[in-house]
Amino acid sequence: MPIDTAKVRPRTLHFQTPDQALAEAERIAHSSRAGKLQTLGNWTPGQTLSHLAWWIEAIDHPDKAPPLPWFYKLLGPMIKKKILTGTPKPGVKLPGAPTGTHGDAPATLDEGLTRFRAAVQRLNQGNFPPRHPVFGKMSQQDWLNLHLRHAELHLGFLQPSS
Repeated sequence: MPIDTAKVRPRTLHFQTPDQALAEAERIAHSSRAGKLQTLGNWTPGQTLSHLAWWIEAIDHPDKAPPLPWFYKLLGPMIKKKILTGTPKPGVKLPGAPTGTHGDAPATLDEGLTRFRAAVQRLNQGNFPPRHPVFGKMSQQDWLNLHLRHAELHLGFLQPSS
């Protein structure tokens, strides 16, 4: 039976740079390979990393995700600050996404980590669009914060141990 992630308390993480998120992903991968990773959610580490990469890749391919309802575009600018400065709420489901989100296809640890490494390189390059399809006007730092908060949420469901 799937875990209701809205009722799970993931680890609290805070990343200031994409490289910090990548370092945590590498630590998770090392722990997973050693058989010392606890997962608090429903996804494998590879699936989690691949999901994070999918959303970063969508920066350059906004047509990847189906259009969202009009009210998302209306409410987006009003909640932007909360999303960019706090950790997103677990268990939120996007309308129109069959599984509640996008980019959650199964992936091996190596597939997910490879994709996430490339996605972090993309984040480090900058040059983001001036507008987000939901949140409206976005600075370069806003784009980074969006993806760092997203990584904090999902990587928090993976608990490595030494």
